[in-house]
Amino acid sequence: MNKKNKGFTLIEMMIVIAIIAILSGLVLTGLSSARAKARDSRRVSALKTVQALVESSYDSSAGQYPATSAGISGWTGFDSILGTPTYVGSGNSYCLYVINMEKRVAGTADGCKSCSSCDCTNVLHYCISEGTIAPPAP
Repeated sequence: MNKKNKGFTLIEMMIVIAIIAILSGLVLTGLSSARAKARDSRRVSALKTVQALVESSYDSSAGQYPATSAGISGWTGFDSILGTPTYVGSGNSYCLYVINMEKRVAGTADGCKSCSSCDCTNVLHYCISEGTIAPPAP
């Protein structure tokens, strides 16, 4: 009676491990890109929330936005998400932008509005700007 060994050889096991390593490397590479896009989406969402804070800080009697971010209530909680957001208030208009984007596709189609301090064609910038708002009628 012949007894045959059942099982895998060392070569077969090494080939399977190599295939698994290659596949996991491909998955992890795609995953890191998706994570960067998710962080960018979170930054844009936070920037839009800050925009709402800026709009709520508009002084309608004086017809102007706060001159600095210090005049915007609730601003400090967003620094950790946005990195270094920049706010430039100038009377009845403002520009709000963040530079530390990772995977954003440059352009105005995603809601970026260029202003004097930044440009939507730069991949790292995301800008929100508001044009002149007429002061209320006396």
